[in-house]
This record gives sequence, structure tokens and C-alpha cells, in this order.
Amino acid sequence: MSASTRPVLPEAFAAAIKELSVPMLHLKVLEIRRSIAHLQYSNVQLKPFAEGTQTALGATTITEAAATGDATTGDPEPDQDCIEAIRENEAVLVRLGERLALIRAEVEERGMSWADFESENANGQDLGAEEPEAEVSGSTNGERPGDSQTQRDMHPAWTDGTFQIGSIRNGIVRMEPPASIARDVARISGGRLNDDELRRALEDTISNEGGDGNGEGGGGGMYL
Repeated sequence: MSASTRPVLPEAFAAAIKELSVPMLHLKVLEIRRSIAHLQYSNVQLKPFAEGTQTALGATTITEAAATGDATTGDPEPDQDCIEAIRENEAVLVRLGERLALIRAEVEERGMSWADFESENANGQDLGAEEPEAEVSGSTNGERPGDSQTQRDMHPAWTDGTFQIGSIRNGIVRMEPPASIARDVARISGGRLNDDELRRALEDTISNEGGDGNGEGGGGGMYL
């Protein structure tokens, strides 16, 4: 966070959400939970570097050096940048938790049940998701054979909105809904690839659909 940027105070946030409709409150909850998931994942990735048990570019870790008896490899030093990044992430996580608590208070003050918001998060529903595709050859309601099994096998991040894919066409940003991403993954993989292979395959497909790399052909857009 830059020195000129200040987080919204809890009092201001509580006042602002009073003007939001119920659907907008649902979207705000999903947005906050998505941010929390991103930050928690980031901290998990940064932790080995912050603790000095791993160094960048695949350098030898303390454990590996001890196992091989490599006297020329010194103990990796804790990365101060990673330590600071984790500290900042944790501060943001606290603020996001406070915002969820404020939204819950607002929801219950309106006489609604917070359980509805909890169940929505557990089911991975997204109010911004598009309607299922119409029936096509070899599929029903846009689902192809093997789609459901692939979605069960893939990492939840592909379907809960953590991983997002979109494109810029004629200056308009269009984000793909989680359901569409899951279908693309199922089509690419046939349910036989692991998460990393699914990601690479999906990226290759996006690259091919995006054109020839020179901004021509394909859909005429740039993928995000």
C-alpha cells in the first residue's frame, strides 16, 4: 500500500453498506472472501522465503544442504521483502475480517439470516455468473461428458473465482465466469490432467484464441 493510500475506516464502510441492496451485499461478501483467499494463498507461498527455508530461483534449501553435506552452501537468509509482504497481507486480512463482521451486522439488522451468505460461499455460487449454455451436440445444458468428474478432480480455485480469465476486445473488458472456465478446463483435459497441466493447457488455448501474438486474427482481443 502506498503512503498516499489510506484504508477505508470501519465507520465509513459501515455507513456505506447501509445504502447497498441485498444482491450488492452478496457481491461484496464474495469480493471480500475472494480477496481473503488470494492473500492467504500469497502468504503460504511467501512463508518459506520469509523463514529462510527456501531461496529464490530454486536455490538449495537448508534441509537439502544438510542432507547432501554441501559445505559451500550457506544457510539461506530470511527474505526481508517477503517478511514485510506477509506482515502487510496479515494487516489487510484483519481489515477484511472486520468488514465481513460489519456486513454480517448489517444483514442481521435487516432481519435476514447470515447463514444464507455462508451457504452461498460454501457452494461457490457467484451472482455474476452467466446462465448455462444451451444444449449442444453431445452435451446437456452446456455440460459435456466428463465435465462433472473433471470439476470434482480439479482444484477449487478454478471454480470459486480465485483464478480469473478475461479478455479485452475493442476496449471492453470481459471476464469469464467460473462455470465457463470449468467447462473449458473439462474440454481441454477430458479429466485426465492434474492442476498444473490443466493450467498450462488452458493458457495455450487462450493464447490460440487470442490471435497470432501480433494483435491480429483470432478474436482480436487481448486476454488477461
